[in-house]
Amino acid sequence: MSPPVLRIADPERPFEVITDASDIAIGAVLMQDFGNGLQPIAHESRKMQSVERNYPVHDKEMLAIVHAFKIWRCYLAGADVTVRTDHKSLQYLRAQPNLNSRQIR
Repeated sequence: MSPPVLRIADPERPFEVITDASDIAIGAVLMQDFGNGLQPIAHESRKMQSVERNYPVHDKEMLAIVHAFKIWRCYLAGADVTVRTDHKSLQYLRAQPNLNSRQIR
């Protein structure tokens, strides 16, 4: 018998949120390491609204992160969390002294 695809979250263990964005959708996986590598707790994806499709790439990647934290707030509030994304453009946001209102939110 193979192990279950999704695991039950352990609030005592740190979480990893892995996100990605494309031109039309965002997605995320909530994971934890149970001693034998990262295992999925939950996954989420959705199509972008038409207005969101016009965002710059770094804003789309940030949208995926924000969406994941909203969806999994009950797991992540007060927990140790590592966010992994495949996009270097988010470093751009960290280096900006002046962010626009969407980026601040």
